[in-house]
Amino acid sequence: MLSTEDTLKLNVLITTSIAIRIDTYKLVVVGLNAQFKEQVIDLNPTDDVVAVSNATSLDKDLLKLAW
Repeated sequence: MLSTEDTLKLNVLITTSIAIRIDTYKLVVVGLNAQFKEQVIDLNPTDDVVAVSNATSLDKDLLKLAW
């Protein structure tokens, strides 16, 4: 699960970016804004799970935000 703070940051990133890249291994989301500058968010998941299931959970959370 994403923390409340991460969810807020991602909502802002999604609305201000023209492209988004997700690195599930580093738990980082990078947005590219209209001026072609990268904005990086380091994610801090709230649950303690192994990396593989964490990446899957993170993907699901990010997809929910995008829609």
